[in-house]
Amino acid sequence: MADDDPPKGNDPPKRNAAEFSATGRTERPLQGGSDLDPSAAATVIDMRRRVRAEEGLDEVLVESPGAQATALGGVGAYRTLSLRGTDAEHTLVLLGTVPLSPVGGGAFDLSTLPPTLLDRVEVYRGGSPAWLGAGAIGGVLRLMPAEGTGKRARGVVTYGSFGTYGARADASLTEPNAVENATDGGHRSFAVAVGARHSDGDFPYRLDPTPLLPGDETNVRRTNADADEAQGVAHLRLPVGGGSITFVGLGYGRMGGVPGPAVRPTAEAHRTLTRGLAALGWERVSGERDAGPPQLRVAFGGSLSVEQNRFTDRLNEVGLGARATDDTGSRGFVRAATEWNPWRAAGVTGVVTFSHDAYAPSDSLAAPVGASRRETVAGALEARWSPRLGPVPFDVRPSVRFEGAFSRLEEIRAERQGEDRTPNTFAPTYRLAASAGVLPWLTLHASGASAVRVPSMVELFGDRGYLVGDSRLRPETSYTVDGGLTAGGRVGAADGHLEARGFATWTRDLIRYALTSQFQTVPENIARARLLGAELEASGGVRLGGDEGTLRGLVTATWLRAVDVGLDRTLPLRPKLQLYARPEWTGPGVAFIDTVTLYADVTHVGSNFGDAANLVVLQARTRVGVGAVFGMAKGRLDAAFSIRDLGDTRGQDVLGFPLPGRTVFLTLTAKTE
Repeated sequence: MADDDPPKGNDPPKRNAAEFSATGRTERPLQGGSDLDPSAAATVIDMRRRVRAEEGLDEVLVESPGAQATALGGVGAYRTLSLRGTDAEHTLVLLGTVPLSPVGGGAFDLSTLPPTLLDRVEVYRGGSPAWLGAGAIGGVLRLMPAEGTGKRARGVVTYGSFGTYGARADASLTEPNAVENATDGGHRSFAVAVGARHSDGDFPYRLDPTPLLPGDETNVRRTNADADEAQGVAHLRLPVGGGSITFVGLGYGRMGGVPGPAVRPTAEAHRTLTRGLAALGWERVSGERDAGPPQLRVAFGGSLSVEQNRFTDRLNEVGLGARATDDTGSRGFVRAATEWNPWRAAGVTGVVTFSHDAYAPSDSLAAPVGASRRETVAGALEARWSPRLGPVPFDVRPSVRFEGAFSRLEEIRAERQGEDRTPNTFAPTYRLAASAGVLPWLTLHASGASAVRVPSMVELFGDRGYLVGDSRLRPETSYTVDGGLTAGGRVGAADGHLEARGFATWTRDLIRYALTSQFQTVPENIARARLLGAELEASGGVRLGGDEGTLRGLVTATWLRAVDVGLDRTLPLRPKLQLYARPEWTGPGVAFIDTVTLYADVTHVGSNFGDAANLVVLQARTRVGVGAVFGMAKGRLDAAFSIRDLGDTRGQDVLGFPLPGRTVFLTLTAKTE
């Protein structure tokens, strides 16, 4: 499952794994975000050295251009990721190489996986490496689980605004001299992490029941937004058969209220969500070279995931009738992949996957309905050609991918109960990508790709609450082109990285959500949509003289124009401009404080529309945050403090669902190395 090694613990911090060193594909470095594919628009974020006060995965992802995280509330609320203006369902989320999306597909809830369980986060915008399998319309979010590094243990406690508190612990053990011990296929390591958190979620917000009539606004507190959650992950690696076998177990549970929209709060609606995943994989690499890819890489793996979603709304506060559901789902997944490189300048990669999804809905207050299932076969075949024309290295990657989905769906909506549908889809897609290292510090990129996505179970059946499904939805098709440059290098004590790209995506039968008068969302196919955009990422740092520390900075920007071609209107929930900036200083402390890190971040989300007709405007907002991390006791104790939304801007990502304003968190970490 863990297909490539993370940066070593004593390496200097990097924005990207291949930022200032060769990717291994050519002798001259090709500047790019990913060792798997230098042509991919990728951002890699190392999580192991990251110390923040109660940070969510959505707050990490703002560091990637083209990424838009959407939240329905405060701590524990539903959060999703959209890439390059596509929908959240268009982002494939992987744990290593195992799909993490809910059974039957759909958008992954970012709030269900704390970043403290991860070693690193990889964001692929648009086309993704063939090694990861089938592509996605928007891109791929790859989450690498925490892996053993030395012998260490850590305990963390957190306290913050709106009745939020929690604790977590992790430990890891790695075989001594693991890096040198390669005769048995790799090193032995074990890592485990567990945690729990509670939040009352009762943040204040401004209620305006009649936006067109000023003067009736009031300040109220969010109700029925409490959440209790627990999670854990275990990661084991052992040398077996000349390769390494890995096991990853992941568990998550949450129970709490389901708050309504601002103008219609709830009191009793409740949801309990439980998910579990177990994955086993084996990988072997042979014929390693001093430079370039290995001659042969083979990997096999499989996983089983289960989930249970209980939703109770006996007072009909949320839906269109009283409900007491107990829906269950399961997924079996297997994968086989190989990379063969008979020459340094040429190779081929092949991947095949199969998954079986089963969905069994149940509602004790409604007539019984049957179960639904889906089998999906997917694969990818990619050729790599890495020639050198004089001093200029190239990397060219044509690939063909396919996905076949075979379903049996039984309708659960009351007006269509008893209907049985068996839609089948087989969709070949393609990608052609190329990179050229025109200068040692500058690489140019270009690519074109197509993608197809079948509707998810959530889109077909809904979530029994605010999402209402439609089993008649058609598959979506997209065509994307992008191009740009990546630059990076070091000059003395300073380093820098720059990535700039433009992209265009055309979609057919795009699934768009329409908001009903009951504040529920209903999916529907629209004829065509067009997305045009540009994205920028710039980061760098400089070591200050003497004992003055290090100053680093990061800026990301995304410009987007998203059009519903049929209506000639802007697609809802797509801000035209997003900006993020973070300056950070790390230096020596005083007295009992060994080191100090001070940072600030600024996030700007431009205005956008809350409906397809562009009648409802969601106002632009700019949020400023500050934080500090104090290292003490010779690296054995950290204290992190943060204030988010310093100006108490509040606002909303989705019409009717307010966001918390000024929020304060304090985190204490004790550790042994």
